[in-house]
Amino acid sequence: MEIICSHENLDFDGLAAMIGVQKLYPDAKLVLPNKLSQPVREYLALYKDIFSFYRYSQLQDKTEQVKTVILVDINQLQRVEFAQRCVQQGAALIVYDHHRFKTGTLPPWQGRIEPVGATSTLIVEETLGRGIKLSPIEATLLAMGIYQDTGSLRFMGTTDRDAKAVADLLAAGAKLSVVNTFLDRPLNHEQQQLYNVLMANGEEKWINGTHILVCSAQTVKPVGGIALITNKLIEHSGADAVITAVANPKHVDLVARSRADWVRIDRLLEQFGGGGHPKAGAAKIKGAGLPEVLAKLNVLLASFVPAPLTAGNLMSSPVKSLDPNQTIQEAARLMLRYGHSGMPVVEQGKLVGVISRRDVDKAIHHNLGHAPVKAYMSRNVKIVSPETPITQIERAMINHDIGRLPVCDNGSLVGIVTRTDLLRVMHGEYPSKFSVNFCPYGAPMQANFQELIQQRFSPEIVQFLIRAGELGKQGGQPAFLVGGTVRDMILGHPNQDIDIVVEGNAPKLAQQLALEYDARVRVHEAFQTATVQLPSGHRFDFASARTEFYAFPAALPTVESGSLREDLYRRDFTVNAMAVSLAPDTFGQLVDYFCGYRDTIDGCIRVLHNLSFVEDPTRILRALRFKTRFNWSIEEETYRFLLAAIKEERISQVSLSRLWHELRIILTEEEPLPILESMAYLRIEKQVFPGIEWDHRVFRALARARELIAQLPPSIKAVPWRIYLSILLSPCSIHGIPALLQEMGLNRKVRQVIESVFLVQEELAHTGLSQADFLGWIHETCRDKDNDTLLALSALVTPQDMGNHFYAYLLKRNEIKPALTGDDLIQLGVHPGPRLGTILRQIELARLTGKVASREEELLLAAQLARGGE
Repeated sequence: MEIICSHENLDFDGLAAMIGVQKLYPDAKLVLPNKLSQPVREYLALYKDIFSFYRYSQLQDKTEQVKTVILVDINQLQRVEFAQRCVQQGAALIVYDHHRFKTGTLPPWQGRIEPVGATSTLIVEETLGRGIKLSPIEATLLAMGIYQDTGSLRFMGTTDRDAKAVADLLAAGAKLSVVNTFLDRPLNHEQQQLYNVLMANGEEKWINGTHILVCSAQTVKPVGGIALITNKLIEHSGADAVITAVANPKHVDLVARSRADWVRIDRLLEQFGGGGHPKAGAAKIKGAGLPEVLAKLNVLLASFVPAPLTAGNLMSSPVKSLDPNQTIQEAARLMLRYGHSGMPVVEQGKLVGVISRRDVDKAIHHNLGHAPVKAYMSRNVKIVSPETPITQIERAMINHDIGRLPVCDNGSLVGIVTRTDLLRVMHGEYPSKFSVNFCPYGAPMQANFQELIQQRFSPEIVQFLIRAGELGKQGGQPAFLVGGTVRDMILGHPNQDIDIVVEGNAPKLAQQLALEYDARVRVHEAFQTATVQLPSGHRFDFASARTEFYAFPAALPTVESGSLREDLYRRDFTVNAMAVSLAPDTFGQLVDYFCGYRDTIDGCIRVLHNLSFVEDPTRILRALRFKTRFNWSIEEETYRFLLAAIKEERISQVSLSRLWHELRIILTEEEPLPILESMAYLRIEKQVFPGIEWDHRVFRALARARELIAQLPPSIKAVPWRIYLSILLSPCSIHGIPALLQEMGLNRKVRQVIESVFLVQEELAHTGLSQADFLGWIHETCRDKDNDTLLALSALVTPQDMGNHFYAYLLKRNEIKPALTGDDLIQLGVHPGPRLGTILRQIELARLTGKVASREEELLLAAQLARGGE
């Protein structure tokens, strides 16, 4: 016997899933739970003759006959007692459900548990996928199941699959008039009375900025439709979430509904033995009274209502602002440069007004470009604090019809939230949930790394850093260790590049230090950078603190002076956005505005803002490189941004020479293959090298090259990245490779190595050589070729035994220098000219094949060849 079961308080999704699953298992018996929701009871009052149902009471003594239990719209077996007993007695378990599933909570099972809006969606996909037809009544019931559990496709858990399932059901004859009859129901008299009591007893709570309404009532008997009443309460109250607790002599019904994404109703009600969806759930509590349930609820609520996104999470920071005395013309120029539709006006660190692009345009239209900003700015500015929740931000923008809200902390401007930020969160396009991209506003995390600096660096470097900090302080321009230097210092990894950022004139500080240490200095005034190299060889790169903007996606940045925070904010990942002070009074103090230290310790790659990969798509390659080099993970939101940028083909907008700079770093990594495999998995190579695809043959050759390079004797030198690049470009045509190499900006030597690989393969393809002639052909063709060319050919040429000949030739080539020279051949009577070179090559080949092994044997062979013999 096969049975189909669902949960108590059966709703339309559970009922529809049961009916639908029976289409998949026609011999299975439908077993109704003991309690049905009021809408389902009303539905079955009309339709019960169409379906054949059993009750548990009819099967109590037949558990041993049940061979298969099919559980729908629930994955907690212990909540369906009869089904649990059957499984314990050996029945197989099949589950169809869409609720959150905890691994290990079920015995071995088959079926589908997938995160869609309704279990009915899974059933529709399964039945239609098998070509099973649905009647109009079945289609209508399944549509009711989807509409009920997705709030008519409006709940956040709704997926495109739910919408498609509804479309398929409508095509199968589902009747929306019937759906409306059973889902859009008014309260009956008894329910209306309970609704009034609950509303009167409602207690409003504000938890972490979220408006919660808790309603309770005591009844003399069970009242049906509490879920419907709760729906009405959340519709009419305006609360973010409503929780109703209704006690009767037998138990307490706890029902909850939420319109806030961050309130997880299902997880809250699991604490009471119930469950449900992220925005809807219920629990039946026995053995506890209403006061006990409410007391427990009050204790738990704070834990299950986390702080929602706040202004501190959403805001852009640092903020570009205007001085009240700047002109309207200057304001217009800055708004154009940074793409802003308005800017805050700040005086001595305090927000004093806001001016919009519309106001600026009007002033310019009236020839007032010379006027100060303060004359036309709005002074009655609506502001929010960093702790203001997103719900209040939304209400403020709607109520006051404003597009931007400055974020102030004790009067100081720390950020700005725009309606674009809000819409991105609401619609999921580059979500601005910066709480998972970097620390919120406020003071940076601080720790002191003075001892760590002394452990990681030599005494000479430490002394240089101390002196840099002293001179910086004397000149009023603080100096900091920054970027990868700090990251690798924390990790304990060696780093030969020591980067120093100066809040001031970096070239001037570098020149002062070079003079004191008798060091070489190279200055780039245009970029405000300098490099100091000590007599010992240690090198230090100096740069003035700067900010940058991108005129368009993937453009090279335009750089201008900025603060340390702005300098760190422009960097690729939080792990590279830390600084360490070199000033005497704070030497070694970590400056970490964006939680880079935490991410470094956790091994997490996280961008600082949502458009990071759009502004600089080469960061995609860097993220994959760090992932492999450090065995780190890419943070979830960052990975979403990365995939979005790849989907939009942002990498293809970058010049090939810039991409090659990043790719070369990858190819010089200790383990480049996993990084290249990640690139191929994401189809990135097609954007780097249009028309080229890295298939299994490319990676087989890369692995072979890695193996051969590792086996090389010390006497044979090779440059691995040249070999890997030759293989990566091998899918290109021989006619297209010269232009591609030129576009990459490779030097003549590298181009020769790679072009030779293509030319030798082309020539090999048109030869009909036997194995006996092959070594001679290799010598004739490759005697002047670079080691890197031969290694690439060894890996690329198939079958592998032919490729092995190239490797064998490379190993022997160093040992086949003939003892004879051209002068020796002239003494034998050979005239200078091409024939002399031919004879020398034949002697080399004889050495290679072992036909001659000494000078005397070479002389005999040379004399024979000089006479024209073979």
